[in-house]
Amino acid sequence: MNVSNPVIARIVEAKVRPLGAAPAIVHTAPKLAIAAIRHGQRRIPAIHLAVTWAAMHTDQNASAKREVSDE
Repeated sequence: MNVSNPVIARIVEAKVRPLGAAPAIVHTAPKLAIAAIRHGQRRIPAIHLAVTWAAMHTDQNASAKREVSDE
């Protein structure tokens, strides 16, 4: 089954937006998944990779904001 890039992008965006990620992360995560697929990664692990990457960066941004507000 061949899944097009826009479908992968919509899936990743739907999973990343609820995380409260910054717009730049929401924009970059689908590109990461598509790049991983082009380099031989299977679809589901590539989507998981992109969502995990977005969650990691969202958590770092949130903790950095907390540190600034604590000071």
